[in-house]
Amino acid sequence: MTRFTSFNVGDLVHCIKRGAFGNIIFREESDYWRFVRLLYLCNDEFQDTNLNKAEKTLQLFERPPHWPERKPLVDIVSWVAMPNHFHILLHEKREGGVGKFMQRLCSSITNGFNVKYNNQGTVFQGKYKPVVVTNELHLEHLIPYIVSKNTLELYSEDGLSGALENFDDAWRWVKEYKFSSLLSCIDTYPGTSPIISKQVLRDLGYPKSEPVFKQLSIECIELNLTKHFGE
Repeated sequence: MTRFTSFNVGDLVHCIKRGAFGNIIFREESDYWRFVRLLYLCNDEFQDTNLNKAEKTLQLFERPPHWPERKPLVDIVSWVAMPNHFHILLHEKREGGVGKFMQRLCSSITNGFNVKYNNQGTVFQGKYKPVVVTNELHLEHLIPYIVSKNTLELYSEDGLSGALENFDDAWRWVKEYKFSSLLSCIDTYPGTSPIISKQVLRDLGYPKSEPVFKQLSIECIELNLTKHFGE
């Protein structure tokens, strides 16, 4: 994996954005749901300058009726929202798409956060951290890293070690976590989320059977306990 600031069409880019000073950026469940909505609304060539105002009247995946036909900037492959950061795996669909999408997404989150919580400081820690995926072995465990490993850090006070010790229960728990795309990775949960690019996901060999994806998740956690995979 290699860090870049610009990308080629077809690149897979793992983006991480953290709260400033480790601060919580999703304080309430409604903040998570707003993030889910913004993943959809910000992924569009057209952008309404009054998005933050317009979105308040919309259903989860509803677009304002006056917007033109949707033309996504990127393909969203995988994502997870954690209390103080988020991960997204993006496919560069058109030149400059990743940068434009991330700028819009983070600006919209910041604007909404500052209004809701009367905040005047920095919400995020610097620029987003992009990594272009260039290694097939890294790619094999990257999606489990994003949707399984990260979420399972919240499973118990013992973190990933606690999850491994009682993995069947932890696996049931992680499948119920609402703010990731994990179920899109498993063939028995086909899902209909308009966020995820199903074609790119298929090109990467997903969805997989649940036993296969569960085992990949275990391997990813074991790798992370010996070295910081995915960072």
